[in-house]
Amino acid sequence: MVRQYDFGGSTSYTLLRYGPDGTAREVSTLFVRQEAVPDGSGPVPYYKVEGKAVTEGEFRRQLSSLVTEQQLRRSAWTKR
Repeated sequence: MVRQYDFGGSTSYTLLRYGPDGTAREVSTLFVRQEAVPDGSGPVPYYKVEGKAVTEGEFRRQLSSLVTEQQLRRSAWTKR
């Protein structure tokens, strides 16, 4: 499961895996800041994977591999 949080020009993605007992375990995190923060500090854009700064290309590769490519097509969902 992916939890996406958007706030003030930044987006974070937290990938979670649920165990048989229903407990969630954080598997991976991705973060992008696309707008300057109010005080103007820090670079924009800024990309992080697992807490490490990465290039836009690496961020996009990780996002695609971990999130986008894992999404089910609408046809995979059936009404019961």
